[in-house]
Order: sequence, then C-alpha cells, then structure tokens
Amino acid sequence: MAALSLQGMSDQKYIEISDEVPEIQFLIVISGGMATKTRVEEVLMARHGLNRSDAHTFVNLAEGKIDFAIRSGRAVWLADRPPPTTDKYSEVMK
Repeated sequence: MAALSLQGMSDQKYIEISDEVPEIQFLIVISGGMATKTRVEEVLMARHGLNRSDAHTFVNLAEGKIDFAIRSGRAVWLADRPPPTTDKYSEVMK
C-alpha cells in the first residue's frame, strides 16, 4: 500500500479517517484494552498506510469528540451512527 499523507488527502478521506478514531477507541475499550494514542495510531497506520506523525494528528484532532462514554464500567456508544464492529476493524484485534 502506498503511504497516505495529510498533504493532498481528499476531504472525504480526511472525514472518513477522523470518524474512525473514536470507533477504534471504542472497540479497543470494549475488548478490554487501553485506547492509548499509540495503539490508535498503530491501527490507523495499518489501515491507511499513514506515517506516525499523520496518524498522531488524527488522534489529537479527535480528542474532544465524544462518540462513546463509560457508564457503570462499560463503554456505551453515543454517536448518531451505528456502533462500530470488529469485522470492519480487524486491525484492532491484532
């Protein structure tokens, strides 16, 4: 896969990757993991061929995005789109 970078990325691709960050975080949490920036960056790099710096930028931009919450010790999906599934994000399970 050719490396993808922020420079020259289409708006559609940018939005797609931006929406993936909280989905990846959610799936990591419900699978019992810690959704660290590094772990989410690794998934973005594997899915899109991003370099670490660009993956880090996406993770930083998503910091204020609240698509899920922890309630009574469980992650609950809050976004107005369907919750993500592991079959879309096989990289999370690696």
